[in-house]
Amino acid sequence: MTETPDIAEIEDRYLSLRAALTALGDRLVHAKEEKEILEAFRAAGTQAVELFTGEEEVMANCDCPALEVNRQGHQKFLRDLGQVLHHLREDRCGFHAASVLRRDVMPWLHEHHRVVDRQVVHQLRRQGQLTAA
Repeated sequence: MTETPDIAEIEDRYLSLRAALTALGDRLVHAKEEKEILEAFRAAGTQAVELFTGEEEVMANCDCPALEVNRQGHQKFLRDLGQVLHHLREDRCGFHAASVLRRDVMPWLHEHHRVVDRQVVHQLRRQGQLTAA
């Protein structure tokens, strides 16, 4: 498949978000100071917003029918990430928050990216803007 720069950029941002979430999980378990954890949350949130903004823009530009489902998924992800922070503050222990992040949030994001986000690729192919390899 020959990918447009926008699709390649989305893939790069997705990988950056996964790396930021992995780093957040590590910080939740190993950080000595709350500041480290909050910085990791901020980094993951920034990566998420950059990814989601780019995806939604590409989907809107090509009239992808999955745009609204994608937006709803992004809102769910941000709520779920907020719940991880809530668990941290409520439990005063990063282990439970890290387990929620790794058990629920990260697998959900992977599946969302694999199924919903890929709809833009199918739409661009239908429009002749992408070709299969």
